[in-house]
Amino acid sequence: MKLLLTGFEPFLNNAINPTEVIVNELHGQRINDYQIIGEVLPVEFNKHGLPAKISNTAGAYLCNNVMYHGLHYFEENGRKVPSGFIHIPASHPLAVERDIPSWADADLIKGIQIAIACL
Repeated sequence: MKLLLTGFEPFLNNAINPTEVIVNELHGQRINDYQIIGEVLPVEFNKHGLPAKISNTAGAYLCNNVMYHGLHYFEENGRKVPSGFIHIPASHPLAVERDIPSWADADLIKGIQIAIACL
């Protein structure tokens, strides 16, 4: 089976996004019966000529938007596809910039591998 793993390019004033690191690391790997298909999604639509602005409400930002659009697509097309969402902590390099709690990249990647292996 295929598993779509998404992350985002850096946004706001952050030089990195740990989800981009995880997706790039796990893309093409096989975990149990799952072939990982990694996709890094853009977030800076303004630079592509599309009007967009940052939402300061995490629940209404990209994370839920991607999840809800996926669920809606599957429902509209009569497909029962297991879906989920995991919001990860910041990585150490991101935390240094922002002074927030964090995990090492290796631990973030391991956490996602464990979550996939539990499916």
